[in-house]
Amino acid sequence: MSVTYSIVQTQYGKALIAIEDKELVAFLFLVENETKMIKLFHSKFPNATEGKNEDFTHIAQDILNGKSVKFKLHGTPFQKTVWTELLKLGGTASYQEIANRIKKPKAVRAVASAVAQNLLHVIIPCHLVVKSNGDIGKYAGGTALKKLLITKLPLSKSF
Repeated sequence: MSVTYSIVQTQYGKALIAIEDKELVAFLFLVENETKMIKLFHSKFPNATEGKNEDFTHIAQDILNGKSVKFKLHGTPFQKTVWTELLKLGGTASYQEIANRIKKPKAVRAVASAVAQNLLHVIIPCHLVVKSNGDIGKYAGGTALKKLLITKLPLSKSF
């Protein structure tokens, strides 16, 4: 199983897109924390190779337009539980609400950590997770992008 990736430009800024065996394994916005996001990607896929940019640009556009794509989750069982719950969101939810939904109400920090480790921005809609007090909270692509995605981006129906 080899992972191929490319950094592409989208209407929301730069993104790193990666594929493994014809399944999406990473879609990371690089708008505000490029170095951190690239390190996160390479920590999960140290042997990934760079692919042709134009192939990945089409994939990115399909995803941002809400087209369904096949994807594969790479994470711990707890992370996968959190990410699976995020797939069920129809709107914003707090970290506490996610913790309650997975029946781990005291695991708010662990939920926040799992959300931060999500390699599939947009597909796993981590941008929809907000603080309990209503504050928008952090986002790997920056708070401005998070606000934009909450209001503009169609929820992907990708499985």
